[in-house]
Amino acid sequence: MKRYLFLYKDCAPVYLVEVFNMKKIQNRILLSLGLLLTLTLLQSVSGVEVIQIPAGRDNTLFESATGTLSNGIGPNIFTGLSGGIAPPQIKRGLIWFDVDVNVPPGSTITSVTLKLSLLRTRDLSSRIVELRRVLQDWGEGTSNSGLTGGGGAPATTGDATWLHTFFNTAFWVNPGGDFSGTVSGSQSVDKLAGDYTWGSTAQMVADVQSWLDDPNNNFGWSLLTNESIIQTARRFGSRENATVANRPLLTIEYIKIADLDDSGFINFADHALFANEWKATDCEALNDWCNRADMAPVGNPDGNVDYLDLWEFVLHWLQ
Repeated sequence: MKRYLFLYKDCAPVYLVEVFNMKKIQNRILLSLGLLLTLTLLQSVSGVEVIQIPAGRDNTLFESATGTLSNGIGPNIFTGLSGGIAPPQIKRGLIWFDVDVNVPPGSTITSVTLKLSLLRTRDLSSRIVELRRVLQDWGEGTSNSGLTGGGGAPATTGDATWLHTFFNTAFWVNPGGDFSGTVSGSQSVDKLAGDYTWGSTAQMVADVQSWLDDPNNNFGWSLLTNESIIQTARRFGSRENATVANRPLLTIEYIKIADLDDSGFINFADHALFANEWKATDCEALNDWCNRADMAPVGNPDGNVDYLDLWEFVLHWLQ
């Protein structure tokens, strides 16, 4: 099996050599190089990772003038406009995933899909259900409207409601929730119960990337659909649903921080790109390669390609 060394002069990556006789070249290396880092490559490491994350929070905002209805730990999430025997009522779903705990810091998100299980609707037509970023943090209390529970239950402390982000002390700017004007993703959901998948979009990827890079601004997505026609409401399984297969699931594909060329592998090509940017400063003003090489501090790169980034690269190469 062949072995290779990365050679560094004055702590800068220079070139790699194939090693046939370690003893023969050892003295020459120690005399000529200020720092030697030995990296043994046994095989290429796949840079594309896939992870499935269950929802960490979910709830439903039920239209209410008093803001006293919620469904924090109920088995369902609702969206749409109900009506018929009971007066019409708008419902808007909320869902949140703990991205930064499950995806390594500094990773590049490449694909995001969301799976929800439709349990029931009275609507005979297909409706587009949109995902939009929520703009404020919100809560999940202990309210529970039961197995069907489309009207909501009395809100408990910390629940999100039509008026409150956290019942009953913090409020939405706009009754009914504060959401982005940009649609992150959409999916046609018809009358048939079963799984529906929101396919990856550039905006969904951007949302999840932003949540990874800045967890403090991760407030999840809202589920919105037609609210002008009665009986468009849909009931999806929540994270507390007794049937595991009915629970929300976010699938994320990502590339670890050291895969600079997005090839799916952490290999010599990435080393060459890194070496080319060595000792660069002010990466933000230079080029994307510089930004990719500027890996550290992880989650808050400093704009320079230096020893911190070299160490981060080495750590990932050895994984």
